[in-house]
Amino acid sequence: MWSWLRKSPSLPPVSIGRYWGSRSDVIKIVQGLGDIETLTAYLLLVWSEWEGQSYKDEMCGLIKSSLSGIRMGYYRKELLQHLDHVLGQLELGLDHLQQHDPRLNEGDIQWRQEKYEKLKKVLLEVDKEAVKLLICESSRLVILFSLLNSCGQLKDPTQCLCVQSLLHFCSYMSGTFPITSPAP
Repeated sequence: MWSWLRKSPSLPPVSIGRYWGSRSDVIKIVQGLGDIETLTAYLLLVWSEWEGQSYKDEMCGLIKSSLSGIRMGYYRKELLQHLDHVLGQLELGLDHLQQHDPRLNEGDIQWRQEKYEKLKKVLLEVDKEAVKLLICESSRLVILFSLLNSCGQLKDPTQCLCVQSLLHFCSYMSGTFPITSPAP
């Protein structure tokens, strides 16, 4: 399976690597590597309309523990796009999927849709929490800069521009407008 990790397209629809590679013990090993690039590539590989293993709880835990935080936004976005693709393939229906794997039935499709919708929901929740944290931290910086400005500590026009940029960023991210902005 590791030889396929960075290849595209993914594993064939019926693959022993897909079955063994998406097991709980493999999930733990990949997570234990501590490399977000490898983890993302792994999830892109095993999250597929063809993947029939459960391990939904392990995957949800993996998302919460390894993909939370502000710096993981790029990886979450990539995984969300991939999940949208997988869900789109599942929506094509049983006839389409049975062309590659005649053993599939409606229950398989429904079960996989529920699984991937749950993973997508968890990814979106983690992403939402990261944005809240970013807004909170940015707001704290704005307050600090505003206090420095009101005390006359900000003399450099560049510093004032930084404060204004942070205010606009916080406004944009939170959907509100700043009450006050520091004078340039």
